[in-house]
Amino acid sequence: MWLLNPLKRSQLSNYEAGIHKKLKSTDCQILELLIKNEGKAVSKEDIMSSVWEGRIVSESSLTQSIAQLRLMLGDSGKEQRVIKTLPRKGYMILPHLVQLVPLKAVLTTTEEFKPSKELHQEDLKSIEIPSQVTTRKSNLKAFYSYFSNHKIALYAAISLIVISVTLVNFWTYSVFLKKNTVEKKTWSKTIINNTSVHLKNDPRSSVILAFFEDKKVKIADNISNIFISSNPQQLYLSCIYTSDKLGEDLTLDFTLPIKYPFDQMKGLINENCR
Repeated sequence: MWLLNPLKRSQLSNYEAGIHKKLKSTDCQILELLIKNEGKAVSKEDIMSSVWEGRIVSESSLTQSIAQLRLMLGDSGKEQRVIKTLPRKGYMILPHLVQLVPLKAVLTTTEEFKPSKELHQEDLKSIEIPSQVTTRKSNLKAFYSYFSNHKIALYAAISLIVISVTLVNFWTYSVFLKKNTVEKKTWSKTIINNTSVHLKNDPRSSVILAFFEDKKVKIADNISNIFISSNPQQLYLSCIYTSDKLGEDLTLDFTLPIKYPFDQMKGLINENCR
């Protein structure tokens, strides 16, 4: 069971498999809309107006987002086990496969800390102040008196605190900036014969890209985007293309064994993405 929590950094999680994935903002909104209407068709127009809010985008942007969501969910355009394409109707997510985590507002009130109305002033006066509080006040007075007579030491201590806080903030910002920079470089895009090839930045993807750049076999003109990723066991391919028969943009996903010949991938995509 997949769980979608739009407020988390890695919004999509499968705790049974120990998998946590980060989605793009638009992909997350599309998935949330489909989950809220699970088992029902959601038209492309409704999705685009809800997610892009009147901004002018092509329908291929939606098609690309659906392909990416299927890839994240271990689904494919061919199998459509999670997200189904309904011709002339839109898209539908099958029930009970992806669950939206409900947003619970945790309200903290101070009522439990307020003294009871039945507590009389005499009772309040009878409450003894712990000796530890009195001791701390005495220590604070002694501390202040000491530094009043040692102003240079006081200024040095304040300066040291300011410098320490500045260094901590700088280190935190550097770590945050480095982490964001690494995440942005997770995917790379290369244009080959007017086709955008998107690859995960890993050594295997670099080898696959070399075969796709081979000019002996040209990528079909009707293919606009190709996505390539992998794990230690499998290869994942996804293509967005214009159907010769229907005249509209479609997606097709492939799950291949890790030892599938790289030089045959381009032919496989050309043959099936028509």
